[in-house]
Amino acid sequence: MYKNQHEDKDFPFMHCYNKLQGCNKWDDLLHTLMKDGEDVPIDPAGASTGRSIGNKKAKAERNAVPVLAAMDASIEKMITSFSMENKEAADRAAVVWKAILDK
Repeated sequence: MYKNQHEDKDFPFMHCYNKLQGCNKWDDLLHTLMKDGEDVPIDPAGASTGRSIGNKKAKAERNAVPVLAAMDASIEKMITSFSMENKEAADRAAVVWKAILDK
């Protein structure tokens, strides 16, 4: 099976397979992975869905939440500031127009 998928190379971990071959836990795993005589699916490292995320990725996700909250707060502050500036500009424009129309 390995040779067919890897250009006729020898399996490099045969010594591990020989030790695991008779273990009950290994046999149970093989039986759960095999369906109706099919070959055991090969799952490359890192491609399994049940694998937990790594330490660095977990820290990045954990630290990203406060950054997003801070960014959201900053955007809210900018919107408030912009609306206040527009209100002040509208008030100044009203004063100027009133002065122009009163002349």
